[in-house]
Amino acid sequence: MTIIDKLYADPSFFPTLANDLSIRARRDNDGTQRCFGGKFCTYGASHTFNGLKVQAVFWDEATKKIAIYPVLNDAISFNFTGCIMARFRICETYYVAHIHTDRCQDLDCRKAWADFVLKNKNIIDELIMFKPGSKETEPLTGKCHGIITRSGQCYTIMIDPNTNRCSKIHLHRQTKKSVEGYKEILELAHNQCDYNSFLKMRDSWELFWNSRSGVYDNLSANETDDQIGGGSCCILI
Repeated sequence: MTIIDKLYADPSFFPTLANDLSIRARRDNDGTQRCFGGKFCTYGASHTFNGLKVQAVFWDEATKKIAIYPVLNDAISFNFTGCIMARFRICETYYVAHIHTDRCQDLDCRKAWADFVLKNKNIIDELIMFKPGSKETEPLTGKCHGIITRSGQCYTIMIDPNTNRCSKIHLHRQTKKSVEGYKEILELAHNQCDYNSFLKMRDSWELFWNSRSGVYDNLSANETDDQIGGGSCCILI
């Protein structure tokens, strides 16, 4: 059973899961930065909830870094208002990421993310990216969450602030599960040289998510996928 299956069966359980994961969250900034670079940190948690094994990566609100966490099962990230969620495999280890985006160029992490991915593209053998909440007609208020299942399906989960129950489940259209599938937007972020190029990149990313990551309502969840494996890591920085 995936988180999505569980949500269809019981739309009320998600806030409890989110709270349990937040209590268990841990950080490892120094070790992660030595391996991945100064714009990265580890901030996440693992938990088994009613027999359901999940990992979570948390938005690093304090430092606005790219938060990552190693993942073996369904992965969650919370409180999206414009950031990007990703999963990548490098040196046989899967990680889930919460990539901070910002209207301020100095705080925005898309260039740092693109620099990392493009520099390591020969050893990143899977990449999935999506923007939770893309194409939502109402402003996002922090009740928008992202899920990447073990099989690599990407979902937006909306929680009704009045009832605290899951009110929407959106499955995002897939692109290639590779660096090549996102090459055009990664190169725009990588090649930023001034504020105008930052604005061009920002607009192009929005168009990408809106045109290629459309969402569909009320889909049945019938995934049957095996647990993904882990291993040692060797990063080019």
